[in-house]
Amino acid sequence: MSDFLPDDINRYCFIDTETLSGADLKATGIYPYSEDPDYRVMIVTYAIGDGPVQIWKQDAAHLGGRLHWHDAPDDLLAHLDRVERGAAWFVAWNAAFDRLALSRGIDGYDAKPDHFLDAMVQAVRSHLPPDLASAGKILRTEIQKRPNGKRLIQQFCVPPFADPAEHPDDWRDFCDYALDDIPPMRTIWQATMPLTRREWEQYWASERVNDTGMPVDVDFAQAASDLAEENARRANADITRLTEGKIQTVHQHEALCNWVLDRVDHLPEAKAILLREVVEEQEEEGDGVIKLEKHSLERTRVEDLIAYLERLDGEQGLTDAEWDVYQVLQVRAYGASATPRKFTKLLPMVSSGDRLRGQYVFNGAAATGRFSSRGLQIHNLTRSTVGDQNTELDVINQVLDRVPFGVLAKRGPVGRTLSRLIRPVFVAPPGQTMIWADYSAIEARVTPWLAEGFGGGVVLDVFYENDRDPLLPDIYKRQAGSILGKDPNDVTKAERQSHGKVPVLSLGFGGGKGALFNMARAYGASFTDAEAGAIVNKWREVNGWARAYWDDTWETALWCMHNPGQPRAVGLHLTYIYLPEYMHGTLVCLLPDGRPLLYPVIKWEERERKDKLTGKVDVKQQLTYRRGYGRAALWYGTLVENAVQAVAGSLLRHAIWSLNADWPQLVVGHTHDEVIALCNTQDAAAGRKALENAMLDLPPWAKGLPVACEATQSLYYTKTID
Repeated sequence: MSDFLPDDINRYCFIDTETLSGADLKATGIYPYSEDPDYRVMIVTYAIGDGPVQIWKQDAAHLGGRLHWHDAPDDLLAHLDRVERGAAWFVAWNAAFDRLALSRGIDGYDAKPDHFLDAMVQAVRSHLPPDLASAGKILRTEIQKRPNGKRLIQQFCVPPFADPAEHPDDWRDFCDYALDDIPPMRTIWQATMPLTRREWEQYWASERVNDTGMPVDVDFAQAASDLAEENARRANADITRLTEGKIQTVHQHEALCNWVLDRVDHLPEAKAILLREVVEEQEEEGDGVIKLEKHSLERTRVEDLIAYLERLDGEQGLTDAEWDVYQVLQVRAYGASATPRKFTKLLPMVSSGDRLRGQYVFNGAAATGRFSSRGLQIHNLTRSTVGDQNTELDVINQVLDRVPFGVLAKRGPVGRTLSRLIRPVFVAPPGQTMIWADYSAIEARVTPWLAEGFGGGVVLDVFYENDRDPLLPDIYKRQAGSILGKDPNDVTKAERQSHGKVPVLSLGFGGGKGALFNMARAYGASFTDAEAGAIVNKWREVNGWARAYWDDTWETALWCMHNPGQPRAVGLHLTYIYLPEYMHGTLVCLLPDGRPLLYPVIKWEERERKDKLTGKVDVKQQLTYRRGYGRAALWYGTLVENAVQAVAGSLLRHAIWSLNADWPQLVVGHTHDEVIALCNTQDAAAGRKALENAMLDLPPWAKGLPVACEATQSLYYTKTID
């Protein structure tokens, strides 16, 4: 796609605002912050095109004074008129903040998402950091943030709001500070690769989702928040009891780790799960070196050890000491976890109409262009439930009725119960229904589609057959059957999960045992090291097309770097090219929809790599690129994974954009591959159909990609029904 916005710089006004509010921006996010009664805009700085930086300000905001657009400078008013006619745009860094400021903090202008472009979105796509000061420093822009900026913000923007007349020198510095943001933002905008018009249309659709927001059951959130706080207090008492007073809190990490190690010393695999690294230290006497094992009770290791002990219990039972460890790990996992306290975090973020708004960052994942999530992190909500829907409703009612803690504890750790009730906090208002649908196994479909020229079409045929006849064994059963040497029809539900779904979702990007273990954790599966190795080897044997695709992708990337400016295709859908002049040398992957993935400042460099289990340090040449605040290694697994996730992300972007055009305000949220909508109950059937159509009606560039989804509806958001 080559349709870009006009390149006439005078169509763009680079703009920034300084505001005051009685709300805590960090705790609430921009929507409740901008709804506070004290919310005002103190300063607007702007530059139209390459013109000088201008300032429009007031010094009575702390007294309730407000700016009004009819008093704005003539050039700014003229640009606003062009913006409202669709002939020009405002450009801001984290543009939603300034869009709300110019609309809610100043009288006389109803700012729309399509009036604004976000310089941060464009910069992050080139792997620049998401904060202006750091991005400007990397590009060596002339003006940087002043070191006293934070103090001045605290002085003028936060209650009790200093009076500029009483602090004239600081106010002058604050105005100068406000002027500083425009030049680096403009430089970054002009130095980075522009997004296409369609991408900006998708950004505007995303901002409308942010404006609409997810409906929240505030009463349930408050009750769950109170329960989460009580759970945190009780967790410390449980740890004290279970360790017979040796440890008093779940946050005594080292002491708790040592307590667990003492009781699993006879289980080598358990100790290996907790092993973080091996370090070498000089002997106190003599010239010898000793190796010390460092262990950890970080969350993923706790989850792995719980899964291992549950497997051990099923196979041979647990001793009393092992059972004590299991109980302590449960308390550690759900008493120290921040997940139950998401309810507490959520409450100040709820804005007018009991909606959670502003949760999504367009292009937030720089490597793929997928959405990222801020605030409550809706993208990371667990899929686990407390049971079927009837059970879930019973537990929700118990929380709302504030039953005694011990009643809920009968179901298991209360922290675990709460962590599985985050989704149901989103409830349709009276007279409305929530609808959602996610793409079925989308990454498992996109990978062989990209690898069609290498034999991936065989896997696509499985999806086509299964979509036509869901009674046939699906891809997970077939892969499990191949790995286990069984007829797919005889594969059990547990085997489908452990030997089918887990390897299919984890091994398609060149990963090995580590990738398998990480995915197994997410699905509650457990493997020994030997079992994991056998699964990896068998999956690669069965899926030879994947290996061929990985190799060609890597060979193409290296060829492009040796042949600057010359494109080369990988398979039928991707093209790579190396641009030596952009960002000191950038490898570009052109996706099927024309969107580029960028790997800037790419180069070979020597990097040390320490084997955490042996302590051995190797130095090897690796291809690296600039990523955010640092650098990251690049290999064929990264290239393939990024391309697959980016294509899946493009499908989601397209669906949201399409729905926004046909059903405005239907979409209220989304996760990685799922769209969440809200409509009037009487329109639920039409809403479901619209959602399914938008997700299944593929753009021309996705021809031949088998996709499937089915919309679900309920009065609240849940994973108990699919």
